[in-house]
Amino acid sequence: MSYLRALVLGGLYLTIPNLCWGTITALNPPATTAGGPAFLLSASCSGCDGTDEITWNGNILPRCGVAPCFTLVNAGLMTVMVPASFIAAPGVAVVGLRDFNSLNFIINARPMIVTTSPLANGVVGAAYTAPLAATGGTAPLQWSLPGGALPLGLTLDARTGVISGTTAASGLSSFTVAVTDSTSATDIRTFQLTINAAGLVITTATPLPAGNVGVGYQLTFAASSPPYQWSITAGTPPPGMTLNQGTGGFTGTPTTAGVYTFTVSADIVGQSATKVFTMNVNATVPAIERVIVSQVADGAGEWKATITISNNSAVLPASVQIRFYAGDGSPLGVLIVNESRMSRLVKEIPPGGSIVLDSAATDPTLTQGWLEVISSGGGGGNIPSVSTFVRYRQRLAGRQNDAEATAGGSRSDASEILVPYDNTGGFVTSLALVNSTTTAGVVVATFRGQGGAILHQEAFPIAALGQVAFATNTRFPASANTRGVVVFSSPNARIAPLVFLFSPTNSFISVPFTVID
Repeated sequence: MSYLRALVLGGLYLTIPNLCWGTITALNPPATTAGGPAFLLSASCSGCDGTDEITWNGNILPRCGVAPCFTLVNAGLMTVMVPASFIAAPGVAVVGLRDFNSLNFIINARPMIVTTSPLANGVVGAAYTAPLAATGGTAPLQWSLPGGALPLGLTLDARTGVISGTTAASGLSSFTVAVTDSTSATDIRTFQLTINAAGLVITTATPLPAGNVGVGYQLTFAASSPPYQWSITAGTPPPGMTLNQGTGGFTGTPTTAGVYTFTVSADIVGQSATKVFTMNVNATVPAIERVIVSQVADGAGEWKATITISNNSAVLPASVQIRFYAGDGSPLGVLIVNESRMSRLVKEIPPGGSIVLDSAATDPTLTQGWLEVISSGGGGGNIPSVSTFVRYRQRLAGRQNDAEATAGGSRSDASEILVPYDNTGGFVTSLALVNSTTTAGVVVATFRGQGGAILHQEAFPIAALGQVAFATNTRFPASANTRGVVVFSSPNARIAPLVFLFSPTNSFISVPFTVID
């Protein structure tokens, strides 16, 4: 932009007109996929000249000779030779014009097909639809069939990844699906799809309920139009399990842990139906439960937390470990009333009893992180042993009463979650996300407005056992003054969220989320 600058020399004012400042206005492409080759990035400019320089994540690049480097093409265009090492991992790079402005350049995770096999069964002569889904990649995504063939009458939409049509023949089909993004990064997965003859459908759902080594198991397969004969025609059921041909009873005592895949057939005169089933056999009866609370805040003269853990069993005691983690995944020392500062506590809870832990709220700076509760005993088996709740209290200067909200711990961590958000009318949606795994990952945030259009998409890293906490309107400025939904997905981490909605008066409530995967 042009402006007038005045200088004072010996009491005289000198005016220098039309001094131009360069501005970087757009990047082309605006995003790429991690792990790709070196490429030429175009940076559109307004008023750029030979004094302007390009920065990458705050570091000034040299003028071109050997990458990484930049070239001034004209006042409206600068180019950057980006080496493959700059885009080796997913994330966000900041490309700027030194001393002026900058833009975010998105480095997306590689595309990954997240739909699992087998696909839902179809019936001859009936309309069929199976949408395939993928995460990551740089739009647009393209779907294809590099191997095998779809059942007769079905097609794969190359743009949307939806398999649809009206099936014309029964049987089991196996085929390979590929998804490719705009940088030619590709993911491939093999699928199985069973088409049943008209009038006969196996109605039992897959996967089957999990079994346990040494524990008796009983299930009866069901199908339409009885009577029929049952059989296992492919794959291997868990050792120790047998299928009754006349009744469809699937019974026995599993002897070996593992995940088993097998095909069950139901036959009557002139018709046959098949379905692929999976069944997980656990090595032992699960006795350990893990509960994640994705945010704990204490101190700074403002925040205090009260943690309540209750034993659900009225007859058995429960042993619990409470572990606190910082945002980088390291142990976090929290000062608990009547306890010392510690990152781990071990407690015994009597049948039907509970424990209450109050943070001391005396730290002069904010202590922030997350906690997990690992329990054994109590309910035992697949019954949650304990329940965990945290009451958050915020005290602000000049306000008569504390603001409070309560949130329960989560037993669900996922690779993809959906959260409603509202940043309009003075409201602010804040989140804490925890990576529950012991390996670092990348999270992709996709904001959609009320009409379904993508408002913003951005990837960011998350440490092993790490946490990120933010207000959506400041961490993602594109979401300011909007409301809709945001999907957080990760190709290589399991995430657990905690969501608060703050009002214009700074009162706040917890917000539920939906697990997509």
